[in-house]
Amino acid sequence: MAPASRSKKRARGSSEDAPVNVKSISPITRDLALHADPPPKSINKLPMSNLKLSGHQKPVYTLSFSNSTKTSATGFMASGSFDKTILLWNVGQFCCDNYNTLTGHTNAILQLDWNKDDTMIFTASADKTCRAFDANLGGESIKKYTQAAIVNSVKASRSDVNLFATAGDDKCARIFDSRVARKSILSVDSEWQQTACELSSFGNVEGGLLYSGGIDNIMRAYDLRTLSDGACKPLFELEGHTDTISGCALSPDQTQLLTNAMDNTMRLWDVKSYVKGTRAVRSFVGHKHGSERRLLKCSWSHCGDLVSCGSSDKIVHVWDVETAEEVYSLPGHGASVNDVQFSKGGGVIASGSSDNSIFLGEI
Repeated sequence: MAPASRSKKRARGSSEDAPVNVKSISPITRDLALHADPPPKSINKLPMSNLKLSGHQKPVYTLSFSNSTKTSATGFMASGSFDKTILLWNVGQFCCDNYNTLTGHTNAILQLDWNKDDTMIFTASADKTCRAFDANLGGESIKKYTQAAIVNSVKASRSDVNLFATAGDDKCARIFDSRVARKSILSVDSEWQQTACELSSFGNVEGGLLYSGGIDNIMRAYDLRTLSDGACKPLFELEGHTDTISGCALSPDQTQLLTNAMDNTMRLWDVKSYVKGTRAVRSFVGHKHGSERRLLKCSWSHCGDLVSCGSSDKIVHVWDVETAEEVYSLPGHGASVNDVQFSKGGGVIASGSSDNSIFLGEI
C-alpha cells in the first residue's frame, strides 16, 4: 500500500483543479538568482494546483527547472520542443508566464539543462549541435558546438558553471567547457550510438564521474580524473536493461543513478565508489515506451524520495523510491509524455508532451 500521507492515485483535471491555460506573452528580460541556503522539505507553490502551459507549436521533448527553485517559492523553467525553440517560464505562486524565447537551433531540441548558477542553458539537438544560451539576455546561442551526428542528451555539471556533458549518435560522450570555442575538452568513444548521459560533481568525495549509455543497453561510468580523449576503460558498467537506454538521472546526493529504457523498465543503481555485491537496487514498472521509440527522460524529486519518467500511455507515473510502488498516476495529456521533472525545492511536478503542452501540478 502507498504511504498514508500520500494518496495512491490523484486525477489531474478534476472540477476544482481544472487546468488553466497560460498563453505565451512578449519576452521580458528577467534576472535569475541562486541563493545559498538549503531548502525546506517543499517550498515551491503555484497560483492553482494544476496549470496547463501553452506556447509550443510542436511536441515538447524536454524540461528543466532552474536551480533558483531550490530556495524560493518562485523560480524558472525552460522547455525545449520539436518546434526548434526554447521557452522560458516564470514558475511560481504569483504567475506562470512565458517571459523569453531562445532561438537558433534548426531541428528538434532533445534535451536541455540549466547550469549551476542559472546564467546559462545548455542544449542538445537533432541539428547535430549542442549549444550554450545566455539565460538572462535571451535570443540566439552564445556558443555553438557542431558534432558529426544527432546530439541526444546534455547535462550540466553540478559544481562548475561552465562544464557540461553530451551523448550522441556519433558514438561519443563528450565534456565541453563553455569558455572554450568549437570543440570538446574530453571525449569517450564507444562502439554504439549514445542516447543518455549524466555528470557527477567535480571535487566531491566520490570524484567526478561521466555516465553514458546507449543502444547497447549498458550504462558506463568513467572517472574524470583519469579520462583522456578516445578509448577509455570504464570504472564500472551497469547491465540489466534489455533495450535502448533513453534517459538517466543522478539522485540529489549523487549516490544512486536512475535509468529509463525502452524495455519498459526504470532501474535504480548504487553508484558509490565501493559496493559489495551487485549495483542493481530495484526496478520500477508501469510506464510504457511506444513504437515511436522516443528518448523518454527520468527524474528525481528534490529530496530523493520519489522518481518519475516519461511514458507513451499519456500518463505521468510517480513511484516511491523505497517501495518501488506507484503512488501517483496523473492523467491529462493527449499524447506521449516525453519528460517529467520535479521542482528543485519540492512540491511541484512538470510534464512535457507530444500534445504540445506542459502541465504543472502540486504534489
